[in-house]
Amino acid sequence: MEKDALIFCTGVVPAISSIVRKLTTLAEKVLIQTPVYNIFFNSIVNNGRQVLQSPLAYDGKNYSIDFERVEQWLTELRDYLQSNIDTAHSFIDRQLPELYIVPLETTYLL
Repeated sequence: MEKDALIFCTGVVPAISSIVRKLTTLAEKVLIQTPVYNIFFNSIVNNGRQVLQSPLAYDGKNYSIDFERVEQWLTELRDYLQSNIDTAHSFIDRQLPELYIVPLETTYLL
């Protein structure tokens, strides 16, 4: 990692709050994998965003990512995004038939 890519921050919680403000807009949802410290929820809510939880799987001893649940969530998100794209295309086709929409080649999730 390059030194210029690092920035000083006074702690984890202020860093999370800064990232939430920089990467999202008011009322947007922020996905966190629970359980986490309560202050992480506050870092999202206190900045005017909504918490979207993706619970970790617990086997009685250890927590792990529930990849099946995450895959289901990502599939639902992809379908939702595609539905919005299809709605926009349909609207433009009806209202502005002289425009040509270039089909997407991929979808990026950050």
